[in-house]
This record gives sequence, C-alpha cells and structure tokens, in this order.
Amino acid sequence: MDSKFHILQADRKGCKRLHEARFRGKGGVPVELHGGVAAVNGRVYFTTTAQTICIGKPDHKAAADKIPEPVKEDAAKKGSTPAHVQVVPAEVNGTALYRVRLGPVTNEAEADRLLNKVVGSGYPTARIVSE
Repeated sequence: MDSKFHILQADRKGCKRLHEARFRGKGGVPVELHGGVAAVNGRVYFTTTAQTICIGKPDHKAAADKIPEPVKEDAAKKGSTPAHVQVVPAEVNGTALYRVRLGPVTNEAEADRLLNKVVGSGYPTARIVSE
C-alpha cells in the first residue's frame, strides 16, 4: 500500500532483495499498488491507482506454445447453473504456466467427469484439488 515494489529471490537460506522501486503519481503523490502481479514470458505486470506497469527486458522474445484444439462440449442441460472459471498466470523456471480453476462441482463423480474431459482435451497433467 505504500507504493513500494520489491523483487525478491528466495532460496533455502532465506530471501535476497534483487530490486526495489517506489512508484509515484502526478506531482509525486504516492500511489497504491493493486492486487497481485502476473509474471509471464520474462516480464512482471501489475497495476497502481495511476497506471499499468510492465517490468522486463524490452528485447525479450517469448516463444508461444501451440494453441490446443478447443474443448468439445455437450450442450448445457436445462436448469444447469454456470460454472466458475479462474485463470491465474505464473512463470515457473522461465516457463509460462496457467492455473485454471473450474467449479464449483457438487460431488466427486462430477469432479472426476470434469477432470477426464480436461485430460482428454490435451491437458494430461490436470488434477483435482479440493479446498
């Protein structure tokens, strides 16, 4: 909330500060940093009350993954309720990953059916996480 942004590197021994920056609005007024950051393709994105900021090397070339075929879906059943979908980008060891949360599901059989559909659509590492 103090408009200060830190880039940290963690290891088993602790945490090392790689960079620190303070962001200001017009006239040097402090700005508020909003929400979390998105780290993808060698860049870090976040927003403040005044702007959207991207930190990274301008000449970094990202390699795009092949877009998989769309999931084939059955028509929605009468009286069904919409599902919640949340997509969270992350970068792990230099690779862009996306955590996709689907739900809610009402029982284990429905979760298994949904998982089988996702795995069968080309995402073999998909798994069920119950919270």
